[in-house]
Amino acid sequence: MSNALSQLNAAPELNFEDLEEIKIPIDLFELLPFEYCREHQILPLRFDEETRSLSMAFVMPEFADNLDTLRKQHSLENIFTFHISAEVFEQVFDRFEALNEKRDSGIQETPDNFEKSWTIALIESPGEVRSAMKVILESQRYAVLCFDSEDDFREDLLKLHRRLQEDEDLVNLAENHRLVPFQSVMARKESLKTPKTFCDFVWAHFNYIRVALLEDRWVTGILDQASLASSENSDDLGFFLRHADYYHAAIECFKKGNIFQGVELLEQVPAANAHYIKAKILLGKAFLKKHNFNKATIHFQKAYDHWCEDPEGLVNETILKLFYHLAYTFEKMGRLDDALKLYERVAAEDPLFREVSHRLVKVKNKRKKAIKVGERKLGLPAFSKEHREQNRYERLEEIGKGGMGIVYRARDRVLGREVALKILNSHFKHDEKIVETFLREAKSLASLNHLNIVTIFDAGIEDGNYYISMEFIDGRTVRDLLKKKGHFRLSTSLALSKQVLKALAYAHSKHVIHRDITTNNMMLTETKVVKLMDFGLARIVNRLHSEQSIIGGTPYFMSPEQVEGAPIDHRTDIYSFGVCLYEMLTGQVPFPMENPGYHHLHTQAPDPRKIKADIPEWTSKLIARCLEKKPESRFQSADEILEHIRKLSNDRSQRNRRDGVNES
Repeated sequence: MSNALSQLNAAPELNFEDLEEIKIPIDLFELLPFEYCREHQILPLRFDEETRSLSMAFVMPEFADNLDTLRKQHSLENIFTFHISAEVFEQVFDRFEALNEKRDSGIQETPDNFEKSWTIALIESPGEVRSAMKVILESQRYAVLCFDSEDDFREDLLKLHRRLQEDEDLVNLAENHRLVPFQSVMARKESLKTPKTFCDFVWAHFNYIRVALLEDRWVTGILDQASLASSENSDDLGFFLRHADYYHAAIECFKKGNIFQGVELLEQVPAANAHYIKAKILLGKAFLKKHNFNKATIHFQKAYDHWCEDPEGLVNETILKLFYHLAYTFEKMGRLDDALKLYERVAAEDPLFREVSHRLVKVKNKRKKAIKVGERKLGLPAFSKEHREQNRYERLEEIGKGGMGIVYRARDRVLGREVALKILNSHFKHDEKIVETFLREAKSLASLNHLNIVTIFDAGIEDGNYYISMEFIDGRTVRDLLKKKGHFRLSTSLALSKQVLKALAYAHSKHVIHRDITTNNMMLTETKVVKLMDFGLARIVNRLHSEQSIIGGTPYFMSPEQVEGAPIDHRTDIYSFGVCLYEMLTGQVPFPMENPGYHHLHTQAPDPRKIKADIPEWTSKLIARCLEKKPESRFQSADEILEHIRKLSNDRSQRNRRDGVNES
C-alpha cells in the first residue's frame, strides 16, 4: 500500500456539522478550480501560503494517485487530508457553486452557514491604509469585505436591494436579512464623496446595518498596531512550523481565530513532546464545546495515560484540569463510578477547584437514583438459589502474603467487582486470640474512610476460613518504584509524603495507629494516589493503655519503642515515616546493616546529605527530628509535619523565584 493511500485511509472523518464551523475561503477555488474539485470530489479547506500547507477533504480514496501531482503542481510542503461522504460533498459544493455564480454576477456574498463571524464592509482604496485596517479587524476575528470606493459600494448595495424587493413574501424577511453579506460598514470620512449623507443612504435601504465613519487622526495608530500584529503573527507561526513545534504553532493559529488549522496542528504533537498533555487537553476541550463526548474522552484519556506512565508525574494545575475534564466527560457518558473517582482525586488536591464539590454531590445523587431504578442491580444475584449455594468470592490469583494470611485478587460475585481478599492462615484459625486480632483489624479499618487509606468492604467466615474483603489497588508499591529508579527527586518525595501524612493524620484522629509504615505498604495507583495498606498490626489506642504491647513491624522501619516492646502511641508512625522519607530521597534506609534494631535504639541516624549532597538542609533536619529516639523529641503529629513542609517549601520557592533559580 502506497504512503499516499495509507494517509487517506487513516484520515479523520468530518461531517456536515464539522464543516459548518470551518470558514472556507471561496478564493481557494482559484487554487483548485471548481471543475477539478467536482471531477475528483475534493474540497479545499485551508491553505497557508507561507508554509505551503494545504488542508483538503476527499470522498474517494482513489484520489491518492493525484496527491503527488497536486504537491508538485502547487509546490506544496504539507497536505492534510480529511474524509467526507459523497452526500456531504454535494451539500457543500452546491453552495459554493451558487455563491460563485452570484459573485460573478456582481453581488458579493458569503455562505451563511460557513462565515459565522461578524462581517464588516470596509470602504477604502487599495493601499497601506486598507491593508492595515483589514489586519486589525481580522485580528479581532471579524470577516472583512473590501470595496475600492463609495461608488462601488453604493452600486452593489442597490443591486442587492432591488433583488430583495422582488420578493414580496414577508415570511422570508429574516432570510432576506441573512442574504446581506455584511452587518456593518466602516469607512474613513476622507475616503467618502458624501460623508454627511452616507449614513442616510445606507439606512434608507437596510435600516439594521451599523455604520462607522472614522476620523483621519485614527489612521496613524491603526498603521502602527497593524504592523506590530502582522509581523508578530506571521513571523511566530512560520518560525514554529519551520521547527516542527506544532503545539506553539497551534496556539498562534488560535490567536488569529484559525481554529481549524490549530486543531490540525495539535493532532501532530508527538507523545515525546513536553507539551503533549496540554495539546491533548486542548483537543479534548475543542470536542467538549461541540458536545462530542466520545472524541473528547479519547483525547483526555490519551493525556491521562501519558501522565500515568511517568512514575514521578506530579499533580499540578494542568493535571487537575485534565482530571476535571475527563471526569466531566465520564459523567456525561454515564460512567459515574469513573467520574466519581476522578472528582474525588481533584477534591483531595484542591477542594475549591472550580465546581468540583458541586459535581461530586451531583454524581453521587445520580448514582443513588441509578441504584433505585435498578440500572446498576447491585446485589440482586445473591438472592437466587444458584448464587446462595456459591461462595461469594471467586479467587483469581495470589498477590501477596503477610504474617497473618494470604492476599488474593478476587471477584465479588454479588457486587460484580474486583477486591483484595485477605484469608487468615489455616493454622491460625483455631487460635481464638489470633482470630480476635484478625477481626479487630477489620474493625479498625472499617472506621477509616479516607482517600489515602485502603477501603475495607466486608469481613466474615467462608468455607471455615476467616476473611477480610478490601479495595483492590491496581498499581505499584513505592518500594518497587524505588528499585527501578534508585531514588526520587525532592519534589516527588514531598508530594508522596504529603499524601501519607494526610492519611496518618486522619487515622490518628480516629485513635488508630498503623505500626508498620514502610515504602512496601504504600501503593501508588494509576492516578498517582498513595494508598496506605496493611493495617494488620493496627491497634485501637484505647486498648493500649496497659503495660503490655504486641511487638510488630518491619525491622528496618521500627521505632525504638517498638524494638523494646514498650507501650507505643501514634508517634511510632512518625518515626517510621521518617525512615520512609529517608529511603525515598537516598534509595536506602538509615540502618541497612545487620541488627537494625540495635541501631534504632543506640545509633544516631546518618545525615542523608552524605549520600545525596543536593538534599536541602531543612529536609535533612526534618528527617532527623522524625528519627529522634525519644517520642517526645519528635514531631508530635502528622499535621505538624505537614505544616512544617508547607511553610519551608513556600519559603524556598519564594527565595528561588527571587533569585531566578529553578527547583529540581
